[in-house]
Amino acid sequence: MKLVYPVIIQKDKDKDEKYRIVYIPDLDSYTEGDSIADCINMARDVIGLHCLSLEEDDNKLFPNASSLEDIEVNNNEFVTLVDVDYDEYKRQYSHKTVRRNVTLPSWINYAAEKSGVNVSAILQKALIQELHLSESK
Repeated sequence: MKLVYPVIIQKDKDKDEKYRIVYIPDLDSYTEGDSIADCINMARDVIGLHCLSLEEDDNKLFPNASSLEDIEVNNNEFVTLVDVDYDEYKRQYSHKTVRRNVTLPSWINYAAEKSGVNVSAILQKALIQELHLSESK
């Protein structure tokens, strides 16, 4: 699912116009960046994180995006659209756990229970190693 929201980027006159403030009106959220590209990347992250939080914590609907024509800006601001591949963002940054059934031979299950081994933790470590993932994701 692609999400697209308008953002307002404002030049900061106190910082040689390199530092910019970013406002995402539909989320009532701010971020900042050192360049236009950095502002867009930071806005993309805020949008992804905000929507991920809505979905995981509250299961709420994402806000509708405003029309570009409805957004008012000052002289030192401009509006642009920022898109987020939400499905990919969610795959990379969601820490929500999912329940999975695993089939084990009974003798392995017995031995694991007898020794107090956390089968879920061992499976996670094995998958991280097998898939060459970092544990931070």
